[in-house]
Amino acid sequence: MVADYINHVTTGIYSLHIYNICCILAKCRGSLLHFLNSISFIRKQVNHVVHCKDFTILCS
Repeated sequence: MVADYINHVTTGIYSLHIYNICCILAKCRGSLLHFLNSISFIRKQVNHVVHCKDFTILCS
């Protein structure tokens, strides 16, 4: 129970961190395709947590 809670909190913090990285990259890169290519390594690592492409609209 406690382990699940800690995992949930850690996942949430990690998601927020990835979200921030996605926002920074989205602002620095012009094209969406280039943006997705540049963060593909992040998306592969956390595809079960967050998809950066979903944030491009929120961060634009």
